[in-house]
Amino acid sequence: MLQAAGRLFDPVGFIGPYTIRIKSLIQEIWCLGLGSDDKLPKQLEVSWNKWCNEIHYLSEINIPRYYFQNSLPSNATTIQLHCFSDASKKAYGTIAYLRIELKNGSIISSFVASEGRVAPLKTLSIPGLELMGALLSARLSDKIATALTLPVSRFYWTDSSITYCWMKKGDFNRHIKCL
Repeated sequence: MLQAAGRLFDPVGFIGPYTIRIKSLIQEIWCLGLGSDDKLPKQLEVSWNKWCNEIHYLSEINIPRYYFQNSLPSNATTIQLHCFSDASKKAYGTIAYLRIELKNGSIISSFVASEGRVAPLKTLSIPGLELMGALLSARLSDKIATALTLPVSRFYWTDSSITYCWMKKGDFNRHIKCL
């Protein structure tokens, strides 16, 4: 399983939803204290087999090599980076999209990158994990904005009202130090 997970190279996060599943499975096996020669429990074996049976679908993913194939549109009025974060009890993550508005009113949007993490073994509340996702979102946004070297406005989205309130009040330092 470790060997299969190690063969996946996804620096931009195109297949993040797929890779996070194997990372979560490895974490479950580690928590059970299973050795490399131990037989997997039936539920984990089913999850592993399902993951393996879906790997061939990755070849259907078409990844553009360059965002501005015809250079940055000269009629662009705004360039925005939108980062969405979310969390569950098993994982948290973020995804970033570039949104370019043109003078004629049309909009071009494109996936830029995503990052995901398996939730830490130390049990955290869902709001705490949502905050971790928001932090991951801010860090990914910084990396992207630095690489783009374009004037880009940044927007952050979360469905967690608690995380939003913590950030708005500037109260996140108290919550993040325990993470």
